[in-house]
Amino acid sequence: MMARIAPLVVMISACAAAPSKQPSRQVPAHAEDTAHLEPPPALAPRPFELPPLRAWVLGNGIQVTVLELPWTTKCAIDFGLRNDRLVVRPHQSDILTTMMQDGSSFSSGFRFNEDLDRIRAVLDVTAKHDLFELQVTLPSAAVVEGTSLAASILQTPSLDPERFTHRKAQLRTFYEDWSTRVRNTMLNREVERALLGDEHRYVRAAGDAKTLEELDFQVSVSAYTQVLQPDNTLVAAAGACGPGLDQALARTIGLWKQTAHDEPRKAPPSMRVVPRSLLLFNEPAARSSNFRWGLTLPSMESEEWVHALVAREVLSVRLRHRFEFERRLTDDFGLARVDSLAGSWLELWGSSEAGVTGDVLLAFSRELDAMSTLPSQEELESAQRRVVFDLVSAAQSPKWMSSRILDWMMHGVLARAATFERIVMAVTADQVAAVGRNYLSAARGALIVMGPRDAVKPKLAELGWGRVIDGGTVGVSTTSAR
Repeated sequence: MMARIAPLVVMISACAAAPSKQPSRQVPAHAEDTAHLEPPPALAPRPFELPPLRAWVLGNGIQVTVLELPWTTKCAIDFGLRNDRLVVRPHQSDILTTMMQDGSSFSSGFRFNEDLDRIRAVLDVTAKHDLFELQVTLPSAAVVEGTSLAASILQTPSLDPERFTHRKAQLRTFYEDWSTRVRNTMLNREVERALLGDEHRYVRAAGDAKTLEELDFQVSVSAYTQVLQPDNTLVAAAGACGPGLDQALARTIGLWKQTAHDEPRKAPPSMRVVPRSLLLFNEPAARSSNFRWGLTLPSMESEEWVHALVAREVLSVRLRHRFEFERRLTDDFGLARVDSLAGSWLELWGSSEAGVTGDVLLAFSRELDAMSTLPSQEELESAQRRVVFDLVSAAQSPKWMSSRILDWMMHGVLARAATFERIVMAVTADQVAAVGRNYLSAARGALIVMGPRDAVKPKLAELGWGRVIDGGTVGVSTTSAR
């Protein structure tokens, strides 16, 4: 039975063009109508109606959600494979996404890359915290063939012993050569370790140079078989997909057979709201410092999640305004929200000259503490419009919209899409301030800093935030850290 989910209506503000400057002129005294001399009134917000979502279940239990977008000629199809039944081993996510990315070009002689090029399809594979996502974006005329190709790639992974060894060698190089990517990986991992605990599956999946050598070929093949099951699979699509997609899905993944699982699905533990901790990694060769500040947020399933979306936009603008006036501190900073089945968290990040690290963190902390006060009406409305416009922007791209639908399906909040604009615009200043008080306090969270210890540590000590925990030395090989 096909379910229909009501349309989502969002508002786009249309700005009236400013009147052009004209030379001054005398208006005759006898002129009775001077209305044409006044600037035109601003146009009212124009409604933007997103077409209804179509949701149904294939015969083997696979859930499918499709959003037809009439303003595009492409279709993006996302196949999401839940990984919460895996016995998590380090680097498993990377190896499994390699298998999905390559298809069977190494093992069976199929030439999926050439086939994808022929129909002008683009293949992307992403390992998220709770699922593996394979996405194919292609012209609407190639939907049927592209769906069949994507299903074949999923069912015939390319991992053979030779390819497995080659991929391990690539990962080994990653750990041996210190780079910005390695630094960011470590910073993110330490935030998750603090918020989720050492034994959490997200943290265990990261691994290091030592655990890389312990990765086993047969275990990886078994893990892929365990993931590729109908009851682990979700499908989302957006764009000009047409009725051919429905039939193609039924003839391909709709025929997958369910087999028994070795492991039950694991319920994720709750996020921890932790007192502020400060961990410093010594990077002696660096001239600057880099940091991550992780703060727990309401989970995506919570009603407060939308309040946190608006609060994040308020904080983002305040930080930007602060550092516009204090460019001596940093012009490289940002914030990102992470949503997972274990919970959601906010990551503040930035870099600065090592000597002003303490000043930068103090500026961040002041803006965090200010979030407990009511935002102005102008701040609130501006933040609400940006949250809504974020979804409007995603809807212009089948690629981004299908990935977003897959996240909604994963978290069981698909119905929220129908009233998303109304929910956002109903958020109050009190609710935003409550998010600030309960989640965004500077006295909470995991603060991870990397930089030259001799220059950074005195500045951190001056903050009076308690003990600075020594994380070890990095900069040559990540194996030297902790």
